[in-house]
Amino acid sequence: MARPEKNVLSVLLVEGPTEAIFYGRIKDRYLNDVACKIETIEGLFNVNNKVLHALKTRNTDRPVRAYCCLDRETRYAKTPGFDLKYIRKELGDTKNVLSVDQIIATQMIESWFFHDIMGIYRHLRVPKAKRNLKAYSPVERFRVEDLKSLF
Repeated sequence: MARPEKNVLSVLLVEGPTEAIFYGRIKDRYLNDVACKIETIEGLFNVNNKVLHALKTRNTDRPVRAYCCLDRETRYAKTPGFDLKYIRKELGDTKNVLSVDQIIATQMIESWFFHDIMGIYRHLRVPKAKRNLKAYSPVERFRVEDLKSLF
C-alpha cells in the first residue's frame, strides 16, 4: 500500500447511515494509517449540489482528497444524477480540494442483508411454514424498501 500523504485528509462522502457504518468498518480495517473522515450527504436527491456544498464549505486549510461513495439504485444503472465531471468542473481550483473520485457500489448495500434471509426470518420469528427463501433471490434485485417492508 502507498504511504499516506502528510497532512492530507481523505473524506468519504456517503449516502446515509447504513453506508456510514459500512465504510466506517472499511476505514477501521484498511485505512487506519490514513487521516480519514466519513460524512453523510443524506441520500441521492440533488447529489451533485450536496457533494459540492460539502467540499466548498470545509472549514479547514488542510488539503482534501474526496471520495463519493454511492450505490447504484439498480444492478445495471448508473447512480441517478451523479456527475463527476460536473463536480470537478464546478470545484475548479478550489483551494484545498486536491481530487474528487467515485466509489460506486454495484449493489445497494442493504441488498446484502438478503444473503442472510434465514437470519432475518429468525429475528422476525416468522414460522418456518411461512418462510419463502426463493422470494429474495437474486439479492441484487432488492432495495432498502424491500428490507423495510419485512420489518
